[in-house]
Amino acid sequence: MESPETAHETAHGASHKAGRVPTRLRLARLGVLLIFFVNGATFASLVPRYPEIIERLHVSNTLWGLALGIGPIGGIALGWLAAP
Repeated sequence: MESPETAHETAHGASHKAGRVPTRLRLARLGVLLIFFVNGATFASLVPRYPEIIERLHVSNTLWGLALGIGPIGGIALGWLAAP
């Protein structure tokens, strides 16, 4: 019977030395970190300006809330479409 570690290594095609993370995985982690950082920085810079944006666009709070809610839904949908 295989150990869980051996089964995991077999399932993913190759094992690598303990403590060493493959470059591809490190780059993927860095990419995710950057995406979350940019998303957070953008959100943090826009939140204080919401009242001004709402006033300039002449929209109600309800419509603004719907517009903000649609963004994440679209992101999730596009993420599913981009997945292999």
